[in-house]
Amino acid sequence: MPHENIKLKSLTIAAAGLIGLLLADTVWAHHPAGTGGKLVFRLSSDIGSFNSIRTPVNNDTRNNPLAAMHDNLFDRDADTNELIPQAAVSAEPSDNYKRWRIKLRKGMKFSNGVEVTSQAYKAHFDRFLSSKPAGRFRRIMGPAMDRVEVVDKYTFDFHFRQASPGFKSILTMPIITWYVQEPGWVAKNQKKRSFGLTSIGQGPYMLKSWKPGDKITMVRNPNYWNPKAQHLDEIIYQIIPSRANAFNALKAGQIDVMLVPTTERDRAESSNTTVLDGVSNIAPRGIGFNSSVAPFNDIRVRRALIQAIDRKGVTMIGTRNETGVPTHMYPSDHPWFCKSTKMPWPEYSPEKAKKLLAEYGKPVKFELNIISIKTISLVAQSLQAQWKAIGVDASIKVGPRGPSYNRGITSGKYDIWWTNFGNNVDPSVVAINFNSKSKSNFYKVNDSAIDEALNKLRNAKGKAARLKASCNYQKLLVEQVRYYPFRNAVISVGFSNRIGGMQKPMSNGFKAHRAWIRKK
Repeated sequence: MPHENIKLKSLTIAAAGLIGLLLADTVWAHHPAGTGGKLVFRLSSDIGSFNSIRTPVNNDTRNNPLAAMHDNLFDRDADTNELIPQAAVSAEPSDNYKRWRIKLRKGMKFSNGVEVTSQAYKAHFDRFLSSKPAGRFRRIMGPAMDRVEVVDKYTFDFHFRQASPGFKSILTMPIITWYVQEPGWVAKNQKKRSFGLTSIGQGPYMLKSWKPGDKITMVRNPNYWNPKAQHLDEIIYQIIPSRANAFNALKAGQIDVMLVPTTERDRAESSNTTVLDGVSNIAPRGIGFNSSVAPFNDIRVRRALIQAIDRKGVTMIGTRNETGVPTHMYPSDHPWFCKSTKMPWPEYSPEKAKKLLAEYGKPVKFELNIISIKTISLVAQSLQAQWKAIGVDASIKVGPRGPSYNRGITSGKYDIWWTNFGNNVDPSVVAINFNSKSKSNFYKVNDSAIDEALNKLRNAKGKAARLKASCNYQKLLVEQVRYYPFRNAVISVGFSNRIGGMQKPMSNGFKAHRAWIRKK
């Protein structure tokens, strides 16, 4: 972690807020109020820093503690898929979706007692947008995020340079950009070496202590506006690097909740535990092409590579494949799934693949870049063998997970790689990955038809019209074979049967505000 010269055997810090669900009292009626008790959540590694500028935008190790200290603007119910007000009570578009007006809930306070106002949010986002990594924050906050403007004490506007019709959905994403910090505290402390050791938020819990390498402890925030959302007395984020040890701790009742690789969910199941599966906000995983370089700038090669693959067989490698072979960018139970649109994926036919390569008339040789995950390595080896069968010379380059691999993709260094296709919380987020004018166009697609389809998606108004535009956009990408998905991104959570209120996960953010300890 940063601040290496600071000795932190037991760091006790005043901080704030676990992400709180801001609902009417009737919504909480089925929750046993005031049950208290302690919940233990497993982290695979230490957070390193609470400084949101330095931490990844979305990462389970860092995002879960940060989400435990800050309310989001909106939440999404995993069972109904409905958007739920949290720190914000409304979000309304204007100016053809280039401006979104946010009205805050009145009466909120940060854990240090300071009132939460629109100026606090402006200071928060100004800090993000003026930082050195501002580009990554702009990409995640929506197409062409421009600025934040205060309207009055409890109202502020997000301004965009392009239409952002899906911004309200983006506001539900459990990412650090939405976790506002108390601006006076930030201004006073951000230049100190100790900055990043805590955070001041506005949610139902606050940081009690952080023992680096061991655990993060949170307790109820006495300034929280809705005590009915505070079901727990204490939340401990226990750092357990070893997955085997974590599984044993879960079954033994030493921890209560842990994120589980879907391929290993059986290890978390027992008479004392339950595992829930959900669809991740991350779009399906598969291979991406750099369409600006040979041979991937030729559709015959892209189509041949896909036609050579036994897609169903590849999808089954290292998984139980609960969601089947993906046909769309969204799984079948996702609100943006195109039920009435059949995607024209190339059929499995090695013979047709050979004919396409013969038409191309040049040797096809390339390097497939992947991250060092066992299942992905097995998939890559299968692809390599199937491509070899049609005369393609593909080597495999395994790189470490993290920034270096991501930089290889974003810089255009890689020609073909294993990846996911963006965050699928809203079609507008995924769509920018293939826009010729977007900095997130890592696939180097430059096609006027795709750009026009994206413009139609941006300008579509209403769920039905946006869904139709999204489906048309996806179909065009498939026709041009711009990417190829092998499996949906599924996330699983294992938890003790003594924990109530658990919902199927939608992302790597743990909704601890919904959990409680069951009465014996």
